[in-house]
This record gives sequence, structure tokens and C-alpha cells, in this order.
Amino acid sequence: MIKVRNAEVRDTPKLIEMGRLMHGESPRYKGSDFCDEKVNELIQNMINLEQGFIVVAEDVQDKEKGPVIIGMMLGFITEEYFGKSLSACDLLVYVDHEFRASKAAILMIRGYESWANAQGVRTIQLGISAGINVEQTKSFYNKMGFQDAGYITLKGL
Repeated sequence: MIKVRNAEVRDTPKLIEMGRLMHGESPRYKGSDFCDEKVNELIQNMINLEQGFIVVAEDVQDKEKGPVIIGMMLGFITEEYFGKSLSACDLLVYVDHEFRASKAAILMIRGYESWANAQGVRTIQLGISAGINVEQTKSFYNKMGFQDAGYITLKGL
């Protein structure tokens, strides 16, 4: 069974480890450096940010091992560029590849939607910028009710 909960400071080592997995899997990011200290700082800031959202998905089936973190999602609320309307933007959604067929991403995103709605957000944005399973992720987001709103283009220098 998968459960989602707010991330806590004690989760930081596992979140850094998952960040490293995501970084290594990402066609976009795997050629860049990975800094544990920077990721640690981001996690601490997100946990303490009033307008921040940071949750973990846990597999709780193995009673001997206890809950195991298998996914994470980070997001935040900001005012839109042209006015005071609020928008929720994700920083990342990541589920360990062994658990991608589970409900982990669905549960984290539904929690994100509920949280954003309670904050008075007008729109919710989910990006696909890491380049991991882009078409599958896009289709998944579309099935959850998200519509395509643009694209990211990159040019290496």
C-alpha cells in the first residue's frame, strides 16, 4: 500500500538520495554536477516555506522494514506575472522506477491539487523538464486533467 505524507527533516538523506537517482536518470541533468549541500538546503527551505509543498510517497507493505520512501514531490505557490492571481508550480515529481506502476504519483498530485485549492490557487502547473519518459508523463498528466500549455526548449552552451 502507498501512503503520502508531508516530508520531514528526518527524510532529508533519503530525499537527497532520490534526487541523485533522478539526476542520474535525467537526460537533461545527468551531465550536470550534483551537490548534496545544495539539495539539502532546498529541502530544508521547502519544508519551512509557508507557500511550499513537499511530500513523500511511502510503500508501507513490509512491516519488518517499515515504510520506505519511493517518491517525492516539491512545489510552491507564487503570484502570476501579470497580476495577483495565485499559481501553484511544481519543482519536481519523482517516483522510483520500480514503483512507477503504483499509485504514488497519482496520490502525490491529488494531494498537491487539494493543497493548492485550499490556498486559493487559480491554476496548477506541472512541468516535464527532466526529460524522463516525457511522452508517458505527458499522457499521464493529461489523463489527470492537465492540458498542454507550452513547451520547454533548451540549447546547450
